[in-house]
Parts: sequence; structure tokens; C-alpha cells
Amino acid sequence: MGGRFQSQLHSLERGSAAVWRWRGMMLARKHESDMKNTFVGWIGPLVFCLAYLGLCGLATATDPEPPIRAIVDLIRMPRQEITNRELVRVRGTVSSVADGIATFTDGPPAGQSFCVEQDAVGIWVRMSQAIKEDLFKPDTVDLSAIRKGVEVELVGYLDKGLYAPILLPIEINILGKGDLPPARVAVLRRFYAGADDIRRVTIRATVQGITSDGENRWLVRADTAAGHFLFRLPKRDRYAPHQLLDASIEVTGLAAVSRNWRSEFVCPRLIVDRDEDFVVLTAPSPDPFSVSKLPLNAIDGYSFNGRPLHRRCVEGTVTHISPNNVIYIQEQGRAVRVETVEPIRANIGDCVEVSGFIDTSRYVAGLRGAQLRLLERRETIRPVKIVFSDMLDEYQRNKLSSDPSFKDYEGRLISLQGRLLSIQKEASSNQQILEIDCGDSVTTAYVWEPIDALEPGTELELTGIASLEYSSMDATANLALPTRLDILLRSASDIRVLNRASWWTTGRTFWVLCAVGLIALFALLWAIALRRALVQQAAQLAHEVRTRRDAAVEFRAAIRERTQLAANLHDTILQTMTGVGFQLEACGQSDRTMPSQMRNNLNTAIKMVHYGQDTLRQIVRTLHFLPPNEGQISDSLKRLISRVSESVENIQFDVVVDDELPPLADFVAGNLLLVVQEAIHNAIKHASPSRIDIKLNYVRQLSLIRLQISDDGQGFDVALGPNTGDGHFGIESMRQRVERLAGTFSISSKPGTGTRIDIEVPLSSLDSQVAESMS
Repeated sequence: MGGRFQSQLHSLERGSAAVWRWRGMMLARKHESDMKNTFVGWIGPLVFCLAYLGLCGLATATDPEPPIRAIVDLIRMPRQEITNRELVRVRGTVSSVADGIATFTDGPPAGQSFCVEQDAVGIWVRMSQAIKEDLFKPDTVDLSAIRKGVEVELVGYLDKGLYAPILLPIEINILGKGDLPPARVAVLRRFYAGADDIRRVTIRATVQGITSDGENRWLVRADTAAGHFLFRLPKRDRYAPHQLLDASIEVTGLAAVSRNWRSEFVCPRLIVDRDEDFVVLTAPSPDPFSVSKLPLNAIDGYSFNGRPLHRRCVEGTVTHISPNNVIYIQEQGRAVRVETVEPIRANIGDCVEVSGFIDTSRYVAGLRGAQLRLLERRETIRPVKIVFSDMLDEYQRNKLSSDPSFKDYEGRLISLQGRLLSIQKEASSNQQILEIDCGDSVTTAYVWEPIDALEPGTELELTGIASLEYSSMDATANLALPTRLDILLRSASDIRVLNRASWWTTGRTFWVLCAVGLIALFALLWAIALRRALVQQAAQLAHEVRTRRDAAVEFRAAIRERTQLAANLHDTILQTMTGVGFQLEACGQSDRTMPSQMRNNLNTAIKMVHYGQDTLRQIVRTLHFLPPNEGQISDSLKRLISRVSESVENIQFDVVVDDELPPLADFVAGNLLLVVQEAIHNAIKHASPSRIDIKLNYVRQLSLIRLQISDDGQGFDVALGPNTGDGHFGIESMRQRVERLAGTFSISSKPGTGTRIDIEVPLSSLDSQVAESMS
């Protein structure tokens, strides 16, 4: 009844959490009306919660709690069939908690995991995962009470786990104290196949390795005649490596597995839960070098009793030392790879005794878990010069017929020559990897220290340890032949440069060709761009010549027309008015008896004729433009101002001309003078100024003439000012003259602030040629 209530309570808690998550989501919709938010935020969840509670009550009232399942039935289910978590109920005895006596945690060990066994079959209960997923509340049960031998009943979800099925509890009931049946002796065939996973077994083995597995525990490797397995022990004096290494032991524990990243079986391991479950049957010898010494070629030979599990002792000369506690020793043409259990205190050339266990993890046997002892002598091992093809011939000859003189090169000190292909650096260490082309094969060389920069293609001689890779054995169990030769260098001094690489490597040649191609492409593009620029400049120059010539032609034509018109006016109308004036004056002088009224009228007519004569003379002088080639433009400009000053009063003229002003072509200077004349005429006629300023400057950096004409007259609105539609052509004619010279014309004025005209005309080297061609 209590279990059912707790299950209902857990379901209600999960339902309430879902309700409040739904409420938060609905309240986040800010665009809805306040009234709707109020309903959704409070009334909606309340109704939903009541409905959910009713459904839960109905479900718990109608659905019975899950029946007790046999653990063996759960364990037999393949992982791929456990797709949805099924709610199950099991009952059994706790057979193991966390990692047994090697567990180190701040809280109760059962808060991590524990195993429940029933009929010699167990299943792991992953408490930490259930707590993390909020499936189990730790405060609902006393986790410290869950110990080995306690009977429990659990309700939870069956999960496929990372290797075998596991249980994620939602309810735990402690039923009392029970007794575990005795562990059975492991059947090695089943044990090494992983079939005894989550069962308590007893195994006899020999300890062949002990390494540190963190701050507080050891990882022990034990070996039987069928293979090895792992287990952990706490770092206590009883379990010190010197007391266990090479000991015969009997260990009882819960069978487990070491898996890989793909959740595949690697090797078995045991979880030892009590100190009394680890028994030393035969203690190791205090002196690891007390066993009989063997030659290097006999460490794993034939034995009537099979391969020994205890220490083997050999001696030899150190030829290589790796950073990972691995050395190579060599004696009389045979070499052995040795993994030590402690830091290596030897140097290359030292003679040492080695006591260790046979390592069969490679095709060629070595020693592991070894200890070293220095001997009082040193020897120098000379490297054997070899190429891979000769080495392969040696192995092939021995495969066909056993040869007593067979030379085994595995692990021996050799030297070879080749051409460097590449150098790489391993990301996780300082190891340098060199690819060497030896002609008949490609060899990889490894060195554990920085080396000088070498160019690919450099001819090298390398000295180091031969590391062979072998082909897989075929169906007839023939000897495997070497397929590849690599070399382990002792230091950077094992690399000797025979011939430096040519600078013209394939890579550099490729980049040079790429650079040449890019330069050629750039030159082609530059030539195309230059040609386009020249075409544009030629077109612009032709346009400028045409414009300048048109301006010169128009100027010449205008001068001729104005001169002809002035001559015609002088020879016709002015002469006629002069004659009429003479006649009127003669009439006035000849008839003295003329009435006074008539004489007054006659005098008035004479005055009018004189005024007309003066006006015509002014027009003739204006039309008869003084050509600028009679002097500098400054002189022409002063004469123009002088003539204008004679006909106007109360207007002050101020003319400023740059002293560095160069000589101008007549059509350029003439057009500028015409613009000045038109600007002065417009100012006098329309603006009533008291002052007119004229500035003519030469801008050397830009090679242009800058002309400014300003007055202090009444001004006008430029946007609404006079235009050709109103019959006013003055401003437009000035603009056209400037634009025909490829210049810019701008006028600025406001009512009451006067008027200013700014003109910029570029100078061209073609002006003199155009002027000469028009002469």
C-alpha cells in the first residue's frame, strides 16, 4: 500500500511540474489581453491540475502496480529491444555498492549505484542518473542503509544502459537484512566472454601489474592462463604494489566489464566489496630479481606447463628510452620492449637487469610491469645498416626454412637512409613525426624532442629502434611477414643530414609558377586597363580639342561680327546723326528771326541728336572689342574697366590680377573678358552697385584660372532670377562661354546681399596650338 501511494505521489509531483511549466509558457505570450492572461495564468492551470489529479486517481484506482519481475528476465533482454522505458518492480539482495572497497565519495555510496541480485543474477541500479533526471527523491529513503546484504524492493524504469540493462528507481523499500549465497568459481570461458557480467564470482590469478588510478586507489591487472582482468583496490598499506606484484591471489567480486566508446566489451573486471574477498595465496618474493635469469631469446619459449604467469628476469643494454616508461634492451642480436612500473633511472648504454611479466599484447612478446636494476658496466651497441627489402628477404627466407642464423630485427638498433617527405607534430605531445622515402618503402620516424627545421627532399641517415608491423596470420597459421618498418629515434642527434634539399622543391616550384601566373594575369589586366584608360584619355583629349577649337572659332566669329557691326553703326547711323546735327545747328545759326518757341524746340532736337551720338559711340566702343593679344589680359581688363568708368558715376572698381598669371590664348582671354564685360553690364543695369570687385588668380597645382566678380548691389533670388524665357540672356551667355572652355560657372546671390560669380577655367597645353591654327 505504501509503495502504491509513493508511486502515485511521484506521478502527481511530475504532473504538477508539467502544469507549472505549461503555465509559464502561456504567461510568456505578452500579446494576449490582460483578461486572457489572468485566466490562462491561474484558472486554466487550476482546472488542468484538478483534471490531472482526477485522472491520476482514476488510473491508480483502476491500474494495479506492476508485478514483481525476475531479474534474469530483464537482463536477458537485448539492448536494442529496450526502446521505451518500462515500469518494472523487482526484489532482491544488494550484492555490491558503487565501486566496492575502492569507492571514495562524500555521500553514501548507494547514492551513486548499487547492484541487486536475485538467484545469482544481478542488475545495476543507477541512483545518480535517476536523481539527475528527477525520477527519484533522495530524501525518501535512507541511502546509508543500503549496504551489501540488505533486501530491497524497487519500482523503476528499465533502461538499456551503456552496456547491460540498468534500473532507474522511482521508489525503494528496504525490507530487511538478508544473506547472499556464496560466490561460485568463475568459468573462465564464460568470464572472459563477458557472460558472467553482474554475477559474483571467485577467481584465482597472478598479479602482473599495479598502476595508480587517481589519488586514492590502485588499478590492478591480474592474469590467468586464459587472459587478464582488472579490479580496483584502495591505496592502503595492505595493497601496496611491492606486496602484491607477482603474488598469487584469490579474489571474489561482482563481475563487470571494461567497455570502449562504442559500448563494446574490452575485458572483464571485478568489483571487490570486502577486504576479506581479497586473499593472497602466495606472497611475492621480496627480491624481484631472485628468479632465474634467462637469455633474451628465451623469455617466452616452449614450456611443458604452458606460458608462465610469474616474473621473468633478463639482462641487456639499454638502447632506447621513451617518455612513457618504455625502454628497449638488446643483447646478442635480440631486443625486447619493456614497460616499467616506475620512472626509469637508466641511460642509453647502461647494462640492466629486468624483472617483469610476459607481454603478449603485440605480435612479438615483451615484458611489462617490470623493474630495473643497474649493473656495473656499460656497452655500446652498434646500429645495423639495413633497408626494408633486405629485411623482408631475411624474414621470407626463414619462413620457408628455419634458419639458425636468422637475424631478427624487431626492436634492434638500426640505421637507414632516405629522403625526407614531410615533418608533422603530434597535437597531444612534443613528438615529431618524419615520413622518409627509403626507395623501396616509406618509413615513419618518431622522435620525442624538437628538431632543426628540415626541408622536404633532404637526404637523411637515421639511427633508432626498428618497429615492425606484421601482416595478419592466414588460415593456415603461417608466420606473419613484416609489412612496414618504422623507426624510433632516441634524440634529435640520431638524424644526420647527408644532402640538403634543393631549393626548387615541388611545393616551391608550384608556388613560383602560381606567382608568375598571377603576375602575368595582373600584367594582362593592367594592360587592358591601361588601354581603356588611353582610349578614354584620347577621347577626352579629342573632345577637349574640339571644344577649345569651337570656342576659338566662336570667339573669332564673334569678334569679327562685333567689329563689323561697330563699323556699320559708325559709318551709317552715327554719320547720319552727325550730319543731322550739323544741319540742325546750321538752321539755328542762319535764321535769327525764328520765334523763341521754335528755337527752343530746335535746341532740344540738337541735344537729343548729341545724346544719340554719344550713345552710339558708346555702343560702337563696346562692340569694337579690344583684342587681348594686344597685351596681357591684365592690361585688356584694365582698359575695359577704364572705358566702363568713363560712362558711369558713383561706382568704384577694384581689379586684382595674379602676378604669376601665365599668358593666355586669345580665345581664352577674350571669352573671360566678355564674361567680365557682361557681368559688369548686368550689375550696372540691374543691381545699382556702389562697388564692383574683380579677382583673377592662377592656381598652379590645379593648372586653372579662377575668376571672381562680386558687387554690393541689391542682389536677387537665383532660383527665381532672370532667364532666357523672360528675354534675359546675360547669365546664360556667360555660362555657355565658360562651359565651352570646359570650365565651371556658379552664381550666388540673395536679395539685399549683392551678387558673386565664381568661374574656374582649366588651362591646356593645346590652347597655344589651337590659337596658332586659327591665326
